[in-house]
Amino acid sequence: MIDDFKLIRQSLIEWYPVKLDDNMLLINGGDSAIDELMEDRCHLRVAGDLKAVNNLIDESKTYDLILMYDAYGFCLDNNISINELLSRLLSLKGDNGRLFLALENKLGMKYWAGCQEEQKGGVFVGIEDYSTWEGDIKPLSKKELEEVLAGLEDVTYEFYYPYPDYKYPTIIYSDKCLPKEGELFRNIRNVDRERLVIFDERRAFDSVIKAGLFPEFSNSYLISIV
Repeated sequence: MIDDFKLIRQSLIEWYPVKLDDNMLLINGGDSAIDELMEDRCHLRVAGDLKAVNNLIDESKTYDLILMYDAYGFCLDNNISINELLSRLLSLKGDNGRLFLALENKLGMKYWAGCQEEQKGGVFVGIEDYSTWEGDIKPLSKKELEEVLAGLEDVTYEFYYPYPDYKYPTIIYSDKCLPKEGELFRNIRNVDRERLVIFDERRAFDSVIKAGLFPEFSNSYLISIV
């Protein structure tokens, strides 16, 4: 079972082609699953906190591939806004490099259905716009993320939709290949906190898919920035 979980976690980035001489930076990996996958595929470097990221910036080295895992967790742990984090990460991206951000959607379907908030726990926290949180560092919706990304200069971006979420993805959708009705049935997979079961998530996903709103209700995102 442990190996099965490892393979599922690795599938977030396993599909992306890299070359042996590519330089990859993994930030805030959380465990060794992605490290183990990529260390034999390319030149891998790992940074666990903001100090390590700043040290890399001082080295003036750039990377062909950067994966920022749990971006909001990193922001909260290091007291840095998502805007400032993106600015620093983009300074580490090579001219032909790619930056991936893996992060949750505050309006993800699982939160409406009774899962607890990813960073600090509690039900309906993001849906209520983090009204009980202090400070300005908070997860965003897709529209809010797009507003942040639109403020970046000389980059293009694309959203991917890991399902059920970016931590344990069994499939990754894109705007070119969105889920069809009946596909999203692997929903009761919370492994870190107890949850409520408010409604049938499969039927609710079918409803938003039919309405063309799946991207807004995806549980999490993998954003590609080039």
